[in-house]
Amino acid sequence: MLNTQEGNIMDDERLPVTEVQGTKIQGGAPPKSVQARGTWANETSPERVITQTKAILQGMAKVKILIPSTEQDKSDITIGVNGHVFQIKRDVQVEVPYPVVKVLESAKLTTYTQRKRTEPGSEGNELVPHEVLRIPFQKF
Repeated sequence: MLNTQEGNIMDDERLPVTEVQGTKIQGGAPPKSVQARGTWANETSPERVITQTKAILQGMAKVKILIPSTEQDKSDITIGVNGHVFQIKRDVQVEVPYPVVKVLESAKLTTYTQRKRTEPGSEGNELVPHEVLRIPFQKF
């Protein structure tokens, strides 16, 4: 689903609509014999979507964040939101639109630690999963 200022557009609304013998067919490419009569349900070019997304993101509330560098990774972070890409420097406090923060919060990684089994009669260790942020960051 694409959220725009005009409202929500379902993905299937952008599929081609073709009329064959009085019946409208939505989805996929129509046969070549019918393509000349087909129309697009919602003509939205990728450039238009990116421009709309950029305008929407610029109008949203901004959040100050800091992404610290790690021993393993000191490179910039690249995050995309609906075709608009943000490059964020590490160790620098920056202002980003709220959806960028949501992307960072939803990017998670599962790590495992070993723990001795505690059940009576059990031997050995077990793996315990822990969910952590893929890109740790601080909000201000």
